[in-house]
Amino acid sequence: MTLCIIALDGADYDILPDNLLNFSGSLETFTYSMDHPYTGEVWPTVATGLHPREHGVTQKSESEWSNPVLQFGSWTMNTLNVSGDLRKKLGDTIEENTGASWDLAETDAPTFFDADGRYVHNWPGVHRTEELQRIWSWFRETNKKGMSTDEFMRRARPTAAAKFGWLEEAVQSDATLVGAHVHILDVVGHLFTDDEQQVRQMYHWAEDQIREIRRQMGPDDELVVLSDHGIEFTWLGDESGGGHSMRAYFETTLDTRPESVFEVREWVEDHVPEWDVQEENASLPEEQLRDLGYIE
Repeated sequence: MTLCIIALDGADYDILPDNLLNFSGSLETFTYSMDHPYTGEVWPTVATGLHPREHGVTQKSESEWSNPVLQFGSWTMNTLNVSGDLRKKLGDTIEENTGASWDLAETDAPTFFDADGRYVHNWPGVHRTEELQRIWSWFRETNKKGMSTDEFMRRARPTAAAKFGWLEEAVQSDATLVGAHVHILDVVGHLFTDDEQQVRQMYHWAEDQIREIRRQMGPDDELVVLSDHGIEFTWLGDESGGGHSMRAYFETTLDTRPESVFEVREWVEDHVPEWDVQEENASLPEEQLRDLGYIE
């Protein structure tokens, strides 16, 4: 059996259809550094079961500059409690004028991926977030009118498709747990806040990808799809559009679910089978995924 987890960033519970899988419901999320759920804090919490104060990845500590002088400046801004919006603007200016880069921090805390036979691909705060950074650089460029929304979608959609494709391959291995973060519904919600048709079209596209993964699963495999937050839309009755909503969700082929993002790790541990592949075959899934370039 393989338990497959799709971390579908920004998927709003009020938009997703009922019964895409067997059992669905809202998932309680949280706010900490900001007044809305923050992607960089919630996903490490999902994987560790810990509050950001404990797993250490927060809005103020999530990134590290490649230049030590800039990193010191970033630390100073954190100490002085400079607002996140101003820090982002300053960071964009620095990137444009110096070529310096920043990396998302990763937690040192144990996660539900830390065991034999478990594999993760691009999970914020846990593993390889280069493509998340790339999508957000395109998003910022689009916001500044340096890139059209059509060009953004030509880049972002194949990037998301590659994550779904990784999961399609991974569920056919002998792994006990596979998980990947897919960042498409969040940015689409931000870019097309007032365009209900465009947003729903991307939700339907994501649903098609999930169904394809299900078709690749074995009879004993199980699937989880969850989000860290939703997106506010006036056409859903929200007072304003474009912000992060508290409407996170959890859906699974199993018959139970956690109530909160803090409970997901324990729930996953309760449902992942023991790694019992024979010794001579134990490294085969990892070798296959490594050959495909999906793990280092």
